[in-house]
Amino acid sequence: MKKIFLILSLLFAIFVPAEELNHSKNEYTPSIYLDAYSFIDINFVKDNIKFVNYVLDPKVADIYILITDRSTASGGNEYTLKFKGQHRYEGLDFKLTFKVNSIDTNEVIRENMVQALLKGLYPYFLGTSAEQDFSLKYLKKESIKAVIDPWKNWIFSISLSGFSSARATSTSSYYHLSLNISKTTPKDIYSLYFNYNNNLTDIHSSVLNYFNQSISKSFFSKFVKGINEHFSLAFFPGAENSPYSNLKLKTYIKTAIEYNFIPYSDFSMGKIVLQYALAPIYQTYYDETIYGKIKEMLYKEELNFSVEIIKIWGDANISIFGSNYFHDLTKNQFGASLYFSIRLLKRLKLFLSGNYSFIHDQLALSNTGATDEDILLQKRELETSYNYYFNIGLSYSFGSIYNNIVNTRF
Repeated sequence: MKKIFLILSLLFAIFVPAEELNHSKNEYTPSIYLDAYSFIDINFVKDNIKFVNYVLDPKVADIYILITDRSTASGGNEYTLKFKGQHRYEGLDFKLTFKVNSIDTNEVIRENMVQALLKGLYPYFLGTSAEQDFSLKYLKKESIKAVIDPWKNWIFSISLSGFSSARATSTSSYYHLSLNISKTTPKDIYSLYFNYNNNLTDIHSSVLNYFNQSISKSFFSKFVKGINEHFSLAFFPGAENSPYSNLKLKTYIKTAIEYNFIPYSDFSMGKIVLQYALAPIYQTYYDETIYGKIKEMLYKEELNFSVEIIKIWGDANISIFGSNYFHDLTKNQFGASLYFSIRLLKRLKLFLSGNYSFIHDQLALSNTGATDEDILLQKRELETSYNYYFNIGLSYSFGSIYNNIVNTRF
């Protein structure tokens, strides 16, 4: 009987429309669905906005709220809240934004998020008796004055991190240093990155004594010039040193053009981007390569098409990319990557991500080959014709559609 009861419960949860459950239709208590729990302190929101019902199914919500964010020039974030009316509020859609600084604490961020949600919910109570429970104030009495920034929007960031572990027969440590300098304007981006990585491994036992230190350095810069709401030009000078990849020095200057089919100002809708790039590359190697080179000048082209969409049914990010060297078109690489999070039926979600690349452009491979030690300890890049990963999963929830209770114990 227990098995029969469990089966009947599952069938009821799957096939009975959510609207037929105990879904309040009180005129003054709309139900909302917040699509961005990773961006907000949901318990704080529930504790400060108690006059709505929080539901777990976007299809039964009276108000669907999508929250997205993007980095600002100062290193902070700009949050966009898109309110979509459903059922009795069909057609009442709009959006609002707010910004926080890089030094703002989580307390400041969640207070701003609550205030933005209150502003956005107010129009749904207009014309009801609950309208009188809202209070609006304009706090600034003086006119807005122009802000003088002595740093001219330049941001400097230094990061130093390390990791170390040991046991009786081995020790390992990793150190990372990075420097980032950037400036962002409404149309342009200027940034420079420097990275230093030091990885040490020491194994000492009765059967093996091994020590290895791997140091890599890289410099990358980006200069983006916005032309209009759809076109941008960019330059990417850079340099790299990587013993793992047999690169003593790699320098390049990539020039790229980008077309976004969706205006840049509508970033909250997603993006559909086509990019094309050309790059002269100069490389010198620690060991002679499998093609008999110790240094060479190369010319490379790249093409990338990507789609990023954020909708009520879920998220999607798809990218198709390819590149080749002009001196030999068979030296190429192409592939695709994807990420999906889709609501299939009611509260059933499908998660899917993956990447597959065909690799035929490993020009820096050493002709000295790789020892068993190199292979086991991954000291040297190995030849391959492909690379891929794939991940898939399902998520299903059933039961009450309401999620109003706050409990932070443990």
